[in-house]
Amino acid sequence: MSTSSKGGTPWYAIFTSLPFWAIFVAHCGNNWGFYTLLTELPTYMKSVLHFDIKSNGFLSALPYLMMWIVANVSSWIADYYRHNRETSVTTIRKTCNSVGTFVPGLALICAAYTGCNAVSTVIFLTIAVGSNGATYSGFQVSLYFILFMPGDAFGFTAIHDKADILRTY
Repeated sequence: MSTSSKGGTPWYAIFTSLPFWAIFVAHCGNNWGFYTLLTELPTYMKSVLHFDIKSNGFLSALPYLMMWIVANVSSWIADYYRHNRETSVTTIRKTCNSVGTFVPGLALICAAYTGCNAVSTVIFLTIAVGSNGATYSGFQVSLYFILFMPGDAFGFTAIHDKADILRTY
């Protein structure tokens, strides 16, 4: 379906696009898992693992520090393969997305079987949340290219996202 000469939004093309729905489902699932862990992890560490509040602060942040590291490393690896044309962009994004969703799922299943062993649980939770950082080189980067024009708009959006994060503190 074509848009009008005024450049209207092609809603029909958007809502019948399989890539749109794949990214939509991935984004909803990722956000649900991310925010569930973000809000419940400190409570779990305090109530179930019996961490005091001082050690709970660092240990609650540890998985998200790992996520930041994995997000950066996976983006460097993805860029390396993209720049050297060793792999297609689609394959890179699918691989990153798979790592960022399946590894956390497996790690959370493992964490469920650790009982109240604090060390094992923290390790598996750190692996779960940390490896989710690979999705930033997977479906999450696709959001920018689908919703915004590449180039200046992409750069502006990335800067805006960083400012949004800082504004919450």
